[in-house]
Amino acid sequence: MIRRSVIAIVVLVFAVASLAQAQTGSGVDVTQDISYGPLPIHHLDVCEPHDGTDLPGVVLLHGGGWQAGDKRDILRFCRALAGRGIVGIGVNYTLGDRHIPSTQWPAQLADVQLAVRWARAHARELRLAPTKLCAMGYSAGGHLAVFLGVTATSAPGDLARFFDDQSSKVACVVDNFGPVDLLDPSYGGGRHPAFFSMRRDESPALYKEASPLYFVTADTSPMLIMQGSDDDQVPLSQSARLAQALRGKSVPVELITYPGGHDYGGMSPAQLDKIIVAQSSYLLTRHGSLE
Repeated sequence: MIRRSVIAIVVLVFAVASLAQAQTGSGVDVTQDISYGPLPIHHLDVCEPHDGTDLPGVVLLHGGGWQAGDKRDILRFCRALAGRGIVGIGVNYTLGDRHIPSTQWPAQLADVQLAVRWARAHARELRLAPTKLCAMGYSAGGHLAVFLGVTATSAPGDLARFFDDQSSKVACVVDNFGPVDLLDPSYGGGRHPAFFSMRRDESPALYKEASPLYFVTADTSPMLIMQGSDDDQVPLSQSARLAQALRGKSVPVELITYPGGHDYGGMSPAQLDKIIVAQSSYLLTRHGSLE
């Protein structure tokens, strides 16, 4: 049973293969590998309910430490959310390499902000309500999703000129065990290859700039935060501090913990459905308004 403070289940996140475009048997259309920007990595999958207009939507962001992972890893969730009346948009973004400056921070943020703007620019074709577009991410993707809720300012660079008449800020965020303070000595080993060639102690200002916790304001979007109590990769204290910062600014927030580790794992389809129901209910009913 799911409670506000504890989820007594564990979730398995896994990839689901599909055709480039396929119609499922559950009232969902899936179109894969749509280009949303100029770079080869700029592809996304769209999962659409068969029926409805002005639908809520969610940009889905995979994990992988900002240097691995793929939108295929979250296609199962994209489909499931679409089956509950939400337009799901699974996004690939730049994977970092500390030896390639163009792949370092804020390349990841620039990519996902562009994906949000692309979705709003194509809202009519997607039958999407632009003011009801949220973000949900897992681990590193959770970190990026939180950034989409804390700032409306596009990351600097060439990508900012694409769909620049659209906002990149989302109406709400579902953060699954995302790190939010890269300065925290209890998180990581002092270097994050996806972001910088320098260590944390060599340039703390850069790590602070990549930490959404420090950008929380009264205008931050509402958030649902989910994290395991035994997470050995991202300390539970990170999610707790994010929730505290949001409450301090009177931003609506729900923090749900479950007994388990960093990644959801070892769960039955029925248990997985409980997670999807909880998250989709939030996306359907608790999103903020950007009108």
